[in-house]
Amino acid sequence: MPRISSLSVCAHYKLLNTYVPTIGPSESLQHLTHLRISSSLYLPQPLSDSVPYAPALRSLRLDSGSLSCSAPIFRSDSLVELRIEIFRRTEKEIKEMFAALHVLQNLEVLSLNMGYTYNYEWRDWAVTDLTFPTSTTYREPIHLRKLRTMRFAGTLVDCVQFMDRIIVPADASAYIHIFRVQMGANGPLDHGHSIYQAVASHFGRRSADPNPGQSIAPRFIGIQSLVAEGFQMDITSRYASVYAEDSPRSDDHVDWTKVMQNNGMDPLLSLVVHDKDVGDEGRSDTIGPMVLGLCAALPTVDVTTLVIDHTTQYFRDEWSKISTYLGALETIIVKNLVDTSALEDFVYHLSDGRPKGDGLEGAPFFPSLEQIFLEGEHRSLLSILVVKLRERHEQGRGLRLLWLSYCTVDQRDEFQSFVDQVIVGTLTA
Repeated sequence: MPRISSLSVCAHYKLLNTYVPTIGPSESLQHLTHLRISSSLYLPQPLSDSVPYAPALRSLRLDSGSLSCSAPIFRSDSLVELRIEIFRRTEKEIKEMFAALHVLQNLEVLSLNMGYTYNYEWRDWAVTDLTFPTSTTYREPIHLRKLRTMRFAGTLVDCVQFMDRIIVPADASAYIHIFRVQMGANGPLDHGHSIYQAVASHFGRRSADPNPGQSIAPRFIGIQSLVAEGFQMDITSRYASVYAEDSPRSDDHVDWTKVMQNNGMDPLLSLVVHDKDVGDEGRSDTIGPMVLGLCAALPTVDVTTLVIDHTTQYFRDEWSKISTYLGALETIIVKNLVDTSALEDFVYHLSDGRPKGDGLEGAPFFPSLEQIFLEGEHRSLLSILVVKLRERHEQGRGLRLLWLSYCTVDQRDEFQSFVDQVIVGTLTA
């Protein structure tokens, strides 16, 4: 019989459960290393759990569908790459998932999306928090010692509980996509479901249990906290304009999961937080603490770029504290600025760098800052910006690049006397 090393099954979801059961145990599958099953539309029912054991299987990928982790194929402990785009949200399935992960100790890439649940009564997709098992058997952390990349998507509660149960090597890349953030009385990420604590605990376990001979700082590639369009903030070490301009809408769950499934890597911290049922006044006092909480929990030591949109007013008084977490920051990009008062605190601290309170007096204010991009209405800030950037230059911390949407010729000439490069025009990068 012919040896099959790679098999891809792509069909309409109504046909997949006819095709998949035909993949039975056979000699030809003994050498199968790559299996991909894809539905042309989202699959409302799980695939047959009869997919056989494949002893040489290294990569298993399911697009737009789910497969029970009780299927024999999940006993293929040679698996190094597992991607499941939709995961059934039942306690039985979650137990089977953890049981499978305990076995799959050779995994290097893990991508799980706890997708929507199909409601047959309403003929629609719905989101509920996962029913995580409470038994102590399933609460033991799972140590995936060979993992290099971890991606997980779910509600806030899903992500908190998953991160509390997974231990990966200190230098493994992690990407968390929170596609539903609850808005509580005290703002987003509330209700006692602390993503900050879960993230901090996750990285604490990494640091406490390094691989033999390793002393590597933890890495975190991305976190997406999404409800609907509104607030966006990117913290990254490799900014590209595509993050701010061409990302899928935050409420487009289908597009986001495909980005994740196809190795899409967004900034280290990207927040798009807004709840259409809560007015600006209800959010203004909570966004800043949320940003600070995540900055404190994440390993941000190598972050070089901060990108923020016009909703900087949500943490207008938090710039000094943010500076203490982003000491390596080189570039700040403010897009579509509307309320200049939101940046006053940032501009006034540029030269003296003296955060107020919390015992932080004397700490340098963004000591590595080299580039500032301001897009939008910032004319009222230019006079004080001239003063503060000149003082910063005299302190030996001058800017390499200043990009402005607008300034007068005289102001530009003045900036050029202490900034290496000044650009006035439309922001394209």
